[in-house]
Amino acid sequence: MEKDQFKISVILFGEQNKDLGKQTLQDFEILKVDVDDIPGRNKALKDARGEFVVFVSQKDSLEENYLEYLLEGISKAHMSLCGYGIMDGGEEVYRTPEGTSRLMSGEDMQCRLFYQYHYQGYLQNKMFRRQVIASKHLCFAEDLEENGDFLFLMQYLRYAKLVRLSPEVTYWFRPYKDLKGKKKSEAEQKISETDGYLRCLKEVPKRSDAMWLGEQTAAGSALLAYEAMMYEAQKQNDELLFAKSPMRKMAKKCLKLDYDIEEEEEEMLFLGLLHYAKTGRVTVLEHE
Repeated sequence: MEKDQFKISVILFGEQNKDLGKQTLQDFEILKVDVDDIPGRNKALKDARGEFVVFVSQKDSLEENYLEYLLEGISKAHMSLCGYGIMDGGEEVYRTPEGTSRLMSGEDMQCRLFYQYHYQGYLQNKMFRRQVIASKHLCFAEDLEENGDFLFLMQYLRYAKLVRLSPEVTYWFRPYKDLKGKKKSEAEQKISETDGYLRCLKEVPKRSDAMWLGEQTAAGSALLAYEAMMYEAQKQNDELLFAKSPMRKMAKKCLKLDYDIEEEEEEMLFLGLLHYAKTGRVTVLEHE
C-alpha cells in the first residue's frame, strides 16, 4: 500500500470525535464535513484515499473496536453493519436485537431499510467499499433536502451482492436538537421526504419485496405530506397554496402505486390527494 493510502476513510460530520483517537485500528484518515454540507460530502467521497468508507457523527459514541469490527465484517461482502444503540439523556433507550452474524443480499437489506425503524436508514454503523462508490459514480443528491442518506444507501445496495450484519453494538447514536431550527415548513419537509422515497423506487428490483415495501412507504409519505399541506393551506386560508408545488406531479405518481389503505382517515386523505393531483387545490377545512 502506498504511503498516501489508508485502509479506511472516515467522513466525520463535525470537527471532532474523541472516540476516533481510541480505536484499536488506526489505519484511517479523517475528512471533516459539516453535517448539512451535501456538496462537501461528495467532495469528501472524491478525495477519500481509503479502501473502505465509514461515516461518523461528532456527537455519537464509538466502542474502541468499532472500525476493526466493521472491517472484519466486510470480508467477502460489499457492505458491513454493526449493531447500534441509542442514548438519550445519558440513558440507553434502544439497542438492536440481533444476536448472530448473518449474510443477506442487497435486496434483503433494502427491504430491511424500508421495514425497520429507528436509525436503519442512517449512514453511520455501516462500512462501504470505496471502489463501488467510485466505479458506479455514487453521490449524494444535492437537490434533496430530506431522505438524502436513505437514497444513497438504496443506490449503494443496488450494487451490493452481499451485506454482512454483525450483532455487537459498537456505535451509539446520541440525538440532539437542532438549535438553528428548520427553515422549511412541515409540509415542505414532508414533500421532500416523498420525493426521496420516490427516487428510491428507481433503485430497487422490479416486482420484488423491496419494491412493494418501497411503494407502501412512498404512498404513505405522500398522504402525510398532503395532511401537512392541508393544515398549512387552512392556516393561510389558501387552497391554491401548493398549486405550483412539485408535490402535484409526485402525487400523480403516488396515486398509481399499489398502496394498502387501512383506515378511514387514510381514505379521506387519498381522495384529497386525488383531488389535488387533478386540480392543484388543497382541501381547506372550515373552522368550527
